[in-house]
Amino acid sequence: MKFINLSFVAVILTFLVSCGSVKSDYDRSVNFSQYKTYNYFTDMKMGEFSELDARRMTTAIDQQMAQKGFTKSENPQLIIDIQPKEREYKSTSSSVRVGGGNWGRGVSVGGSVGIPIRTKKSDKQIVIEMVDASNQHMIWQGVYDKTTSPNANRDKFISDAIAKIFSKFPPK
Repeated sequence: MKFINLSFVAVILTFLVSCGSVKSDYDRSVNFSQYKTYNYFTDMKMGEFSELDARRMTTAIDQQMAQKGFTKSENPQLIIDIQPKEREYKSTSSSVRVGGGNWGRGVSVGGSVGIPIRTKKSDKQIVIEMVDASNQHMIWQGVYDKTTSPNANRDKFISDAIAKIFSKFPPK
């Protein structure tokens, strides 16, 4: 029975660790129902992300905005800025223990050797900001943070991240 309980806890912890965190903030004095059109800043800084990733992000945002009833326009009411960041590092927090022992009549001998496991990790963050085009004031911001493998499927990561960010837009 303990094994089942520990397995359940392990599955829940794995799920929680694998989920990225999403935060959003907005100007509470703004009526978001007045906005119907959008486009992107022309001079977005994509940081460590490639042109391919930039295209993946704008495609995913276009899909989310269309689902929410917004239209892309050359004369937009909202201007969207995307600010992705990525940092790779090596993690050595895990280790494998190899040991042996001998148990006899009241006497035991044991030993173990720790073998560190180095893995590469990647902290990724996507920040999306929306600015009112008429007065250039930021009215909404969504932030997604997640630690992944550098070899993670980029298409899936970006589409999942954008969907999670836009689950908070427009604010209710």
